[in-house]
Amino acid sequence: MARARKPAAALSTRARAGRRAREKGREFEEDIARDLREVYDSKPLLQKMKMALAKKDRKLHRELQKTSRVRRTRQADGAVQSDLNVTNCPWWFELSTGKNVNPTNKLHQAEGDVAMVDSARRPIVITREKGAKSIRATMRFTTLHRLLNPDNPTPSMVVVQIDYQDLLKQLRATRDNDAYE
Repeated sequence: MARARKPAAALSTRARAGRRAREKGREFEEDIARDLREVYDSKPLLQKMKMALAKKDRKLHRELQKTSRVRRTRQADGAVQSDLNVTNCPWWFELSTGKNVNPTNKLHQAEGDVAMVDSARRPIVITREKGAKSIRATMRFTTLHRLLNPDNPTPSMVVVQIDYQDLLKQLRATRDNDAYE
């Protein structure tokens, strides 16, 4: 049974700030999920989803999202799943937005989560600092190298950061090679 939410006026300033921060995080995840659907989902599904939104048919849109390869996960699941789960994809997407975002710490956390669930996925951390327009993708050099050269992996523990739009471009170029090996 869902817990009833208090009206915003009944909440303390701190509680309102916390609620707003969670809403911003959810909005950021939805934006990134939408971008990744453009990479991983079929064009007919994307068109149906866009039509459902245009018609303001949220129920149909939610049903179509269930058939998408890209899904937001429940935050309560913690380390069991990445923030965005892409079916049959070698990447573990962790997302963070806000003030004082530390992508390297988030990458270490994601690596621990991947190890805990014994996954072969490689972490990619997507972050946006409060007030910044650019979105960054942080990963190990081996992950970047695999994105660029899927058939020729190289070991390295160096952390690199690239622009999010460059990440999307490379994901599009390599999506056909994304099946787990």
